[in-house]
Amino acid sequence: MRTISFVIISLLLVITVEAQDSKVRYNLDYIESFDGVMTEYYSPRLIPVDTPDVSSTLGNYTADRLVDGDSSSAWIEGVEGKGEGQTITFDVNLNAIPRVIAIYPGYMKSQKLFDRNCRPEKLRIRWLGFDESREDPYFEITSLEVELLKDTNGKVSNKPQYIYISNSAFLQNMEVSELSLLTIEILSVDDKGAIDPDMAISEIQLYSEGDFVKSSM
Repeated sequence: MRTISFVIISLLLVITVEAQDSKVRYNLDYIESFDGVMTEYYSPRLIPVDTPDVSSTLGNYTADRLVDGDSSSAWIEGVEGKGEGQTITFDVNLNAIPRVIAIYPGYMKSQKLFDRNCRPEKLRIRWLGFDESREDPYFEITSLEVELLKDTNGKVSNKPQYIYISNSAFLQNMEVSELSLLTIEILSVDDKGAIDPDMAISEIQLYSEGDFVKSSM
């Protein structure tokens, strides 16, 4: 019985790792929704968002640069060290639940600035609900951790990266009214070749389902 349990646990661990690795892609493709029988495919729709709250800022490299639609600008954190533990929080009391999160890691204005500054490496993404009857009204609904893709030199890639969360059954069944905040926490930083100890992100975009495209069994 122990042997069978060990095999099952080992298989589950493998499946979890593979699923985690497949969450981050270089391309913005269809958003999938699976109901247990059919998979439906939708075009991505950009969700308009307000400037997020950030835990720190360096000078004029402010949070509005994260959502200005310009990948040549950047938010840079402003704490001592390389930026581990810093957070970016979106108020997502919107008309849609984010299914894809686009991250433009590093300072992407030029290759020189990208190489000079640190880049986010591992992220924790948390969905928070709100209940005013609680002592702490904000509570975690669910979370996941992802690692951004790297180039052949082992450095976080100088390309937009898309984190697909649409295949989560939990999120697919969530009502928009249940979601209050979306928080991105920097768990680790890629400083390979960096001169400045400051971590930069050029842009963050949130996408939900757009037009229906097709379905398949």
